Amino acid sequence: MRAELAAEISSLKQRLSPEVLRDPRIRAELAELDKQVAAALEESRGRHRLPAGAAAPAVSAEPVRDADGYNLKPDPLRAQTAAELVEALRQYRAWAGNTPFRQMAARARQRVAHSTMCVALKNHELPGLKVVLAIVAGCGGGQPDQEKFATAWRRINSGMTAPQPSPAPGPGQGPAAPGPGQPSAPSLRVVR
Repeated sequence: MRAELAAEISSLKQRLSPEVLRDPRIRAELAELDKQVAAALEESRGRHRLPAGAAAPAVSAEPVRDADGYNLKPDPLRAQTAAELVEALRQYRAWAGNTPFRQMAARARQRVAHSTMCVALKNHELPGLKVVLAIVAGCGGGQPDQEKFATAWRRINSGMTAPQPSPAPGPGQGPAAPGPGQPSAPSLRVVR
């Protein structure tokens, strides 16, 4: 039966001249046949696929947060060198679920090509700020994450090192003096 059906389809293809295809009834029947074939092929894609016409569940573009008490997201502000910032980007991508590069480029609205992102993460050199921000956005990073990576990039690009936290004052000592370029704490005056 299948061989006969294949022979009929082959014969039909030979009879479908441009003149015959202009007939609206034939075009309507072919459109219905096309829908039928598409539906049959969609159903046969495998049981792991959604049934034809079913909507896929919504998936957030942003990474899922860590459970309460855990903060596994990499902190780019700890990076001191270009290589460390690139490593923070790699870790951020892993933390976000290793988003495929093409999907990252699409999420970043094609600000940079997927291949540019891939090359940037394989090197140890400082990529451009546009590339860094596209990688973070491509992994689903929001404005706060992009700001942290941009700050780290600007600091490393300008040759600055990360500010070191001031040591805590010892017992009986006053607050630590502010570092260079840091505002001093306002003094309090007791009025009686």
